[in-house]
Amino acid sequence: MLKELKQNEFKRVLLLFRQFDHCLALRAAMEDNNPGRIFVDDVDNPRTALALTVGGYLLTGDCDNQKTNEALRSFLAEFEVSKMRLII
Repeated sequence: MLKELKQNEFKRVLLLFRQFDHCLALRAAMEDNNPGRIFVDDVDNPRTALALTVGGYLLTGDCDNQKTNEALRSFLAEFEVSKMRLII
């Protein structure tokens, strides 16, 4: 199951999203200047993260973790694309 980070916990995934440093929407969400939500596999030690921002959706981390991949499939299956816009 993916867990949502609180805004003050976003810094926990900075290293996971380092390859997206060009993404202004993600940076703005991380700095609490834009809406955004981040979901992770483990709040204390995240290895996979999904960011939902006004600029799009970004997935990063461990692609070989079957348990997380299944949780991600379930998470995404619960939302239609039109509904995903409503969650940010």
